[in-house]
Amino acid sequence: LTAAQCELGDLSGRHGLLTGLQSVDLDYMDENVPLFGRNAVLGRSVVVHNSATGARIACANIGFPWPVRSAVARFDGSLNGIVGTVTLMQSPFDEESDTTVVVDLSY
Repeated sequence: LTAAQCELGDLSGRHGLLTGLQSVDLDYMDENVPLFGRNAVLGRSVVVHNSATGARIACANIGFPWPVRSAVARFDGSLNGIVGTVTLMQSPFDEESDTTVVVDLSY
């Protein structure tokens, strides 16, 4: 089984099991797990399974590590059939912080 044959969220299939480790601090580059766009993982969760039994042993939501202020532009398809959203997000604590732009449009 290669990384390309694994489901999008199957991180252990793509990067290996954590079997036998008491703690872990690893870095991976994975262009198939985007934070934004149609297949975004933002707002989903990471589930840790026992490799021997398959039982779920931990779960955490994927989100921003701080509160965000957001604004959304919605496209309803009435002009040229474009539908979806453009979301802008920025830290409410720093007006000079970078703005994240998430585009989810189709036509």
